[in-house]
Amino acid sequence: MRKLAAYFVGSALLASLGYLFLGIWLFTPRDRERAGAFEDAFVDARDPYRLYMNTSATLPPVGGAIRHYKSLLDNEPVTLRCSSCAVVSSSGFLLGKEAGQEINSHPCTIRMNMAPVEGYQRDVGNRTTLRVMNFFMTGLKPEELPSGSRVMVWGLFRRSVYLERARNLTGRLSAVSTFHGQTVEGEGEAAKLFTKETGQPLGGTKSWLSTGWLTLMIAIDVCQEIHVYGMVTADHCAHNPQKDFPYHYYNNRGKECSIYRGAELNKRGGHRFMTEKAVFARWALRYNISFHYPEWELDKALANLDTPFLKNQGRRPS
Repeated sequence: MRKLAAYFVGSALLASLGYLFLGIWLFTPRDRERAGAFEDAFVDARDPYRLYMNTSATLPPVGGAIRHYKSLLDNEPVTLRCSSCAVVSSSGFLLGKEAGQEINSHPCTIRMNMAPVEGYQRDVGNRTTLRVMNFFMTGLKPEELPSGSRVMVWGLFRRSVYLERARNLTGRLSAVSTFHGQTVEGEGEAAKLFTKETGQPLGGTKSWLSTGWLTLMIAIDVCQEIHVYGMVTADHCAHNPQKDFPYHYYNNRGKECSIYRGAELNKRGGHRFMTEKAVFARWALRYNISFHYPEWELDKALANLDTPFLKNQGRRPS
């Protein structure tokens, strides 16, 4: 009996010592860090949003686009800087939202192409600080741009006909207006960014960047805060199949969701609007970007690029 009792006492002591050493090993600072890293990795495996954010060191940089725009008058760089910008889309989604007063509250307002404000002030505001336009728009008449206009045109220097038109237009603008064109290097950088974000080559898939893509790249450089108005999420049309609206708030040339669906899968070439918006959601996780009318729930943003275009290319969501 004494031997049996001694055996049990010894076993209990050994077990206690074992738990003591185990506790010391588990709760040293180094091992707590290891345990935390293991826990983070486990969470990341289930959470694409967090996985995307935790790989930010390897993500392609978006900023720096404005260094590739130079003045057509004197080759000077873009000097505009704003504490807060309203980036106003041309979408008909803004109709009836009465967002104009909120848009006007920002120090700077960025518009795309020649989207008008006259007659739509209640929904889109009445101030314009900068217009980002594609090269097709260079056939404008000088009177169509108010005195003091700031214009940035993308895709210009690779197309000599449009570049010549832009130079003619610039020479006829008021002295206080500015007109910057994107260089060939800048256009190439924007295309490479699309490839890095999506895994798909722009030219190889006959995809075209939209003015919205170039505008947001510019805004990330110019604005400390970016507030985007009237831009729907990548999956908005899929979740609202019966609710379409004008592609532009100022005309009735097509419905937005219908155009998005057609362009996303057009093998002959097109803008990949839905895919771009999925990428914009990713940028919003890294930069100071928020979306209004509609609001984007960025905690549930499309960190997975699960769009019709990428599915059609055979890419798995990432």
